[in-house]
Amino acid sequence: MRLSPLVAAACASLVIVGSGCSATSTTVAPEMRVVEIPSRAGANRAGGAATRAPGAGEAAHLVWARTKNGEPFTFRIDEAGTTVERASGIRIATARAEYAWATAAIEIPTTACDDGAGNVVQEPQGGRATRARLVPVAGIGREQVVVDAKVDADGANELGHEATVVASLGPLLFVEEHTYAYACGAHGFSSKTFTVWDAEEGAAVDALADLPGAAALLASAKDALGDEGDGFTDPTPPAFTEIFPVLAEGKVAFEAQVTASACYACSDGRWESYTRSVRLPAAPPPVLARHAIVPDAVVAFARRNPDLTVGGASTIRRMVEKAERPRGSAALTR
Repeated sequence: MRLSPLVAAACASLVIVGSGCSATSTTVAPEMRVVEIPSRAGANRAGGAATRAPGAGEAAHLVWARTKNGEPFTFRIDEAGTTVERASGIRIATARAEYAWATAAIEIPTTACDDGAGNVVQEPQGGRATRARLVPVAGIGREQVVVDAKVDADGANELGHEATVVASLGPLLFVEEHTYAYACGAHGFSSKTFTVWDAEEGAAVDALADLPGAAALLASAKDALGDEGDGFTDPTPPAFTEIFPVLAEGKVAFEAQVTASACYACSDGRWESYTRSVRLPAAPPPVLARHAIVPDAVVAFARRNPDLTVGGASTIRRMVEKAERPRGSAALTR
């Protein structure tokens, strides 16, 4: 398993790289058969779905990982960490359903650049925005629109927007949106947004609120950035912009990103243009801490597959006993 440079001593990392896909690409949820989850009589309190512990050789967890070329796959593994089935793309399990991450590129019109006298000096270069969804592929669940592709292209000559799952933790997806826009000026501008999406609830959660030790983290960030970031003296104060889970020695740790303003040439690419950022070890807020459990099976899978970069894992705890087979569904490949 390739290691994040942030946790080089660990066996795996849950905060790895982006997909490497561009805003002009289109991916759809690969077809996948409904997987029958054996169950015992009775129903649980959460949603009426009958459950039982998986037996030997039965799928107990979903682990998604990227190959060396950045292509994501999801692996069903048993409690021993052995692969039972595999599918392309990113899949996660919730209490009542299994979802696939799917994106589609939406065309957005842009405008020409002129010389101020009405003469066109550059034709519209076009724009693409990404619409990202969680599509139910097993169990009972509704489609969830995570990113709706409503990107403001007013005045832009060129625009690109993409949404990427950078990590997941149980039903939580850590999603980055990156937008590049050129509006006929001296240079373009890059911007980012960060969202933690709870697939269990079908809504975003505020993962940066109630961050333990926030004041101390900001002080450490100031020391780490030094003179390279001038946002600590800028009227706009530095801010927490992202938080990531990392798997080190079989346990989940977290790193918070602090971002400060800087000159354009000083930008480091971790957030927006005109900013610099630093990532520091941090204690998680309660909304993340309750999911910070790494099953032994996931650790075993990571060690057995050093050529893969793990992005996240979820546990198949409850699945609807009888799920409707989607039209045109196909079996997973082993």
